[in-house]
Amino acid sequence: MRRSILIVDDIKQNREILGMMFQDTFEILEAENGYEAMCCMRENRDVLAAVLLDVMMPVMDGFEVLKHMQDEALTEALPVVLITAEEPGTAARRGYALGALDILTKPFDPVVIKRRVKNIIELGSRKEEYIKLKNEAENDALTGIFNRKAMEDRVGELLNNPETRCGALCFIDVDNFKTINDSFGHLYGDEVLKQMAENLKSCALPGDAVGRIGGDEFMIFFRNYPSEERLEQKITGICENFRRYTAERPITGSIGVARYPEDGDCYGVLFCKADQALYHLKRSGKDGYQFYNEDCTSLPFQSMLTRVKGE
Repeated sequence: MRRSILIVDDIKQNREILGMMFQDTFEILEAENGYEAMCCMRENRDVLAAVLLDVMMPVMDGFEVLKHMQDEALTEALPVVLITAEEPGTAARRGYALGALDILTKPFDPVVIKRRVKNIIELGSRKEEYIKLKNEAENDALTGIFNRKAMEDRVGELLNNPETRCGALCFIDVDNFKTINDSFGHLYGDEVLKQMAENLKSCALPGDAVGRIGGDEFMIFFRNYPSEERLEQKITGICENFRRYTAERPITGSIGVARYPEDGDCYGVLFCKADQALYHLKRSGKDGYQFYNEDCTSLPFQSMLTRVKGE
């Protein structure tokens, strides 16, 4: 439960005045500069209902705090109200651009401040609930990465973005996963899947997309990779991550790759061709990767329901 308000101001009297307005309903936390504020937010992010943030402060001013909050994705979870002694015009434009939800001016009007902060807290609560529901709808329950539908939507968005110059859709399958489950149990199998998701996330850059599309099947879309050589290094790294999972119980993976725009310009075509490349690799030995080419064209679509025998 979010039961605290953080008041950030280098003047003690201002912190006390604001604190008295909310002390009946919230625990009051204080910071006298931006550096202290960031430390407090990191430690208390799960209980903070709002941050009242002065603009002009030593060490780190309010705008710098907002920038750091953006970099750490804190503005998504913590509603921020900027406080300024200046006319709010310029401060408001800059503050809103950095993620602040409201601007208050000194001297303080208790009635106005309490009402506006209450509104901001209610807005933040609704936003938090929306984000939670959105994550539940988009993310795979076991691994936390995109589910199949969200992955399709995200890759479709990236392909329709004119800034996407090239891309590679990698269809990834854990080799012999049924044997892993049968030999070591489903709990161990789940741990393998979660580790695979973490390995894929570690290979992704901002702008890429990572998802689990069913069972032991995963997908990663590399967007705007700098060269074919760099792309192969990325894919080789995924294969090596599979093998490093544990020395006692070696695990390998197979990867089929379709490139945009060479192999297709939409998700459906790339998905089908990446799957055909994966099936081609499975038939010839597993544990590696295969780029889509003409040798794969005669193979049927093999994803999920039409599995490769003995995979």
